[in-house]
Amino acid sequence: MSVVHELLSQVEKQDKSPGVNRLERRGEPEKGILDSVLPEKVLNDFYDLREYIRIANKRDQMQVVTLASSLPGEGSPMISSYLSYLMANGSVTKSTDADEMIQEEVDPIFKPAFKSKTLNSGEERKRSTEVVVKRDILLVDANLRDPGLHCYFDLEAEEGLGEILEGHMDWKKVIKPVHGADLKVITAGVAEKNPAELLGSLEFGDLVGQWRETFRTIVFDSPPVLPYVDSLCLSAVSDGMILVLRAAQTRWEEAQNAKRKLVAAHANLIGVTLNSFANGFSVKV
Repeated sequence: MSVVHELLSQVEKQDKSPGVNRLERRGEPEKGILDSVLPEKVLNDFYDLREYIRIANKRDQMQVVTLASSLPGEGSPMISSYLSYLMANGSVTKSTDADEMIQEEVDPIFKPAFKSKTLNSGEERKRSTEVVVKRDILLVDANLRDPGLHCYFDLEAEEGLGEILEGHMDWKKVIKPVHGADLKVITAGVAEKNPAELLGSLEFGDLVGQWRETFRTIVFDSPPVLPYVDSLCLSAVSDGMILVLRAAQTRWEEAQNAKRKLVAAHANLIGVTLNSFANGFSVKV
């Protein structure tokens, strides 16, 4: 469906521990590893990817989307993070050259772009009301085995989906707003039970039903397809799935096996995102 430039994939080589500054630009460190400046070609293709989903959603066909790689390390957390942020009208500055950043006007709240905020109880109630009215984008880290989304937004992984599904917490109390966008994030949290069992439960299906009533679009980042069955559980509650592969790394046989596994589970595979393709993007659905 899309191809992500090598410049973006380099971000994933950084340390994945939360709260660590991973990018430096103009001598100033920023929180989180999601960059607020992208090459123009990369940014345009993310917009294309966003539009495919938005148009399908207008026809009530694509409200819940899951991104899953075939194997670990192919970049689904990164694609999920950028896609969700742009779908939520997040502001990203474009550059025509990877070495020469062209600064555009950005809302001051965007700096630091992806710093989370701890809300008190009164603000939580206000936020909950706003969520229903705005029908924001919800990004959920459903990779309970090796979570990665929290790194992109400078969040802690704890108190997330795992705690929700095991009945320890209300999802409205663990949802985390992202500054500069109509985006809410639920991190993976910590689960004691088998992740596939949790994602295949009736409770998870009911939870997704609540989110459908509350948010404009729900984006799941899934564990890889080949090692686990978690992605198949997610496909049962998703309107469409996007398979994330990595150029010069994912073998053809592995990609085909991942596709066959999803098709056998009757997943609606709507496209493939080829990550780390040095020559840019080619969008195919």
